[in-house]
Amino acid sequence: MGTDPVVRTILHQTSYMACSATNSLTDGVDIIGINVYNWCHVADTFVTSGYQSILQQFINSNMNTPFIFSEYGCNTQDFASPYPWTSNYRTWVQVPCLFSPSQMASYFSGGVAYTLVMAAGQKNAADSASSFGLVATTAGGNTAPGQPPFYELPSYSNLQSQYLTVSMTQPGKPLIGAPTRAPSVCPTLTDADMLTWFEAYKLSNGSAKTGPDPTTGQPYWNSTYAQAATYLQLGTTPPSQILV
Repeated sequence: MGTDPVVRTILHQTSYMACSATNSLTDGVDIIGINVYNWCHVADTFVTSGYQSILQQFINSNMNTPFIFSEYGCNTQDFASPYPWTSNYRTWVQVPCLFSPSQMASYFSGGVAYTLVMAAGQKNAADSASSFGLVATTAGGNTAPGQPPFYELPSYSNLQSQYLTVSMTQPGKPLIGAPTRAPSVCPTLTDADMLTWFEAYKLSNGSAKTGPDPTTGQPYWNSTYAQAATYLQLGTTPPSQILV
């Protein structure tokens, strides 16, 4: 994730999850996580990695829900590390940027390094460099003879060292980078918005009607939030006309 169209799509979808039509914090989700695998070069910076662009787009969204990187850490390009995972391993130099109040933590609330335990069988995989794991396990078939059953790889030590450089104390903030909590204003929901949403989640085959209901004279999904929000938030069954 990181290209502008992808970020715009995520922001469009999450804007409905983070808003309230009644100005109530209980209407929206508590926190939103996005997976970001940028920072794939040793020489990357806040700007060249794409982090700055991601940050600015989220700031411009004016959403007040805390955001985190639910997965971060690149394992391609400069950090494509094949078995035994002792060369080209991840240095995690993006960690200070992610937790810096003047950079990502000005709006984001930290993140989760991906991932702790290596997937089983990566040692003998055709592309052993595709693993994100920081710890190789004997049970997963990824350790060498003589290594402990839970073997911490160099990438694990690097991540640990980077975390030790971060100050986690920011008085007055419930989460690092969390903006002032207040529900966002819900965007107008149109028939086109709802059809896009339904088709994305395989709830419509693309031929659903968008015109007025011949019985009521009203759109199948009105643009004043009510019917659409009821389905989105409560999971109630949509009108049968939308599921043609």
